[in-house]
Parts: sequence; structure tokens; C-alpha cells
Amino acid sequence: MNTKVSDTIAEHSLIKENASILIALSGGADSLALADFLIKRKETFKIANIYAMHINHMIRADADENQIFVESFCEDRGIQFFTERFDVPALSKESKESLELCGRRVRYEALERKAFELDALIATAHTMSDSAETVIFNLARGTGLKGLCGIPVKRENIIRPLTGVTKSEVLDYCRQNGLEWYEDSTNKDNSYSRNKIRNVVINTLSEINPNLIANISCSSELFAVDEDYMGKQASAVFENIICGNNSLKTAELEHCHQALVRRIIVLFLEKNGIRVSQKSVLDICKRLKSNYFKINICKDTFLILKNGELSAIKRQIIETKEKNVDLNIKSIQKIHKNLVNDIIDCDKIIGGICVSSRMVGDRITLQKRRVTKSLKKLFIEEKIPAEQRSSVVVLRDDEGIVWVEGFGADLRVCCDQDTKEGIIPEIKDGYEYES
Repeated sequence: MNTKVSDTIAEHSLIKENASILIALSGGADSLALADFLIKRKETFKIANIYAMHINHMIRADADENQIFVESFCEDRGIQFFTERFDVPALSKESKESLELCGRRVRYEALERKAFELDALIATAHTMSDSAETVIFNLARGTGLKGLCGIPVKRENIIRPLTGVTKSEVLDYCRQNGLEWYEDSTNKDNSYSRNKIRNVVINTLSEINPNLIANISCSSELFAVDEDYMGKQASAVFENIICGNNSLKTAELEHCHQALVRRIIVLFLEKNGIRVSQKSVLDICKRLKSNYFKINICKDTFLILKNGELSAIKRQIIETKEKNVDLNIKSIQKIHKNLVNDIIDCDKIIGGICVSSRMVGDRITLQKRRVTKSLKKLFIEEKIPAEQRSSVVVLRDDEGIVWVEGFGADLRVCCDQDTKEGIIPEIKDGYEYES
């Protein structure tokens, strides 16, 4: 292991002279092996300072015991130790993330904060085996070439010196150097996706080919080279066709290979802070051949293709171009009773009203029906053609939907015997675009 790790550090120039390093120390065999290796070679690599940080996720009953164990390891070796505690189970419920995803997020956020404070690199103990697990995990959930590249040896200020060695080589190192590690009890819990891949999938595939981990690692290196080249080509084209108003000139994509088109669309989405699945990206690519489309790509953002330009528009500033909307405020006493279900009570509006199209998950409770239904279901029941549904006007306040064209006001804002003034939306036909 010593030679392989040293070669990885040298080949990728992971540690510059007089660098400070913050080791992410979980207490497992991998992180202890990394810490021991770097501490013993501090002079060899001319490292200025070595620190360690442990994140207590408060998931396991023995989490505090684990923390004490790691702290003792650092104290015995004269390494400055830092720790932070996060109630990951509570945080994951609040953020609606899985325990794994939430734990990873808070861990890296804490490491980044401390590394910035110390002006240090972050060293994590990911191995070749971890990288293979990542490839299989990404492949199982659907990925492009980038997801098959495994865990990078270096990313910004994060270095991973152990990516050239397997888990078994790490365990051999620990035994040979008399290192005792803290075994995470959750590692055997196959309800976690990573554990199932590690304990079941990897073992099963290794029975087919014992060189599985090394073969995946070799393939990942080849994929990474290809991805780097394709990424640079896509970036060059992207810079030439992105407009000053942050829209994309799609006519230029007609002469590009689909491999580049897909990457360019991903770059465009990332520039606008949008993250979607590969399936959604492919769907957008297919729609680029049309003259016009409008897609609710995520909760509050629409993609609009018009006049050869693709734009990402936030819901708050969307105004339907097909129609104009006048919001007329009138005394409720002067309104005909047949229009009551269409009136919005001014006093029940929360914040201001904005004009938009429908969004995924939109629901409304109509006064005359007293049943909450999704707009999708209402549109289907009323036999509104799919191609026309995105042009139906939806009014919202800070609380949610207040009115839908052709259906009326939501029960929450409907007028009643106490209503003094009401809003009567008036739709005026405007421009029509070819779809």
C-alpha cells in the first residue's frame, strides 16, 4: 500500500510543499490508515500541518464512543483534533433527504468550513473499492458517462490518496502497523443502498470475476479521460452560443453530435441552478427540434423555447405570452351571482398575485365541487388537449393557487357574505406561437 499511495500522490500532485491537510477521520480502517500514513510521512511530503476532524452524525447508539476513540487516536499522535455534532436523523426529516445524503452533505459542509479556516486541503479516505461501489450505484439509478468515472482523485481542495488501493489492502496495512479501528455497526445494515452494494452486489459480482474492483477502476480511468475531452468540447461550444441574457441559441446545436448537445444542455441547466435527471435532459434534447415549447422543469422554473432561443424563467416573473390578464377589482354587490365562483376575495389574498402557467403537483379546491383535485386531473376531465394545458392561466399568491382559467377561484379565497371587494380576472387573447 505504501508504494501505491505514494505513487498516487506524486502522479496527481496531491500535496504541494508546505501544505496543511485536514483529514476526515471517521475512525474506520480507511481513515485511520490514511492518517497513519500521512503522519509517518509528514517530512517526506514536506507537510506543514496535519489536522483531523470527526463528524458525529448522532445516528448510532455508540456514536459518542466512536468520537472518543478518534479523539484518543489523535491525542496519542499529537494531532490537533476538531469535531462537530449533527442530529442527522432530525435534519434528514426536515430536509426530506435520506440519512445517507443528509449525512454526506453536513459532513462536507463542516469539513469545508474548517478547511477554509485552517487554509488546508481536505483528505478523505476513499479507496478503489469505494469508487467501484459508486460506479455501480450510479449505474443502478441511471447515469451518463460522468457517473461511470468513479470518485475523482482530486476535486478542488479535496484530495483522495487511497483511490489506488483496495479495501483489503487497507486492512492489511492496519494489521501490519498495529492499528485498531472502530467498526461502524451500520456497515452491516443492508437497508442502506451503499451497504447493499458493498455486502451483496460486489460480493456476488466478484464471484464471477475476482478482479472486479480493479477492472472497474481501469474502466473508470478510461471513462474519465473521454469525459474530460467531451466536457471541454461541450464547454467551448456552450460559450459561443450562450447569450448575454442567459438564453441559449439552439439553432447552433443542429450541427452538433448528440453527445455534445446533451452536455451543452446540462451546462445550460447548471448555469441556471437547475438539476434534473438524465431522462429529463434527454427529453429536453428531443424537444429542441420544435419551434416552441414551455416546460415546467422544476418547482418554480419553466424552460421556454421561442424564436430559436432556450430560456429558463422563474415562476414569479412568468407572464403568459399567449394571453394577457387584467385583474379588475370591483364592489361585490354589483357582481352577478353567476360569476361568484370566479371571484377572488381581495381580503383573502396573501401577499401579491402573480400570473403563471401550471406547475407539477398543482392542486385546487373549487367552491362548487368542494373536492381537492390536481390540475392535471381537472384538465383530463374537461378534455383539455395536452398541448393547450401549459397555456391555461394560473394565478397565485404567496400561499398558493388562487384561481385557474376556466375553473374559477380556490375555496380558500372565494367570496362569501362578508366579501366587500373582489377580483375578477379577465383573459384577453394575445399572441399565438407554433408548437
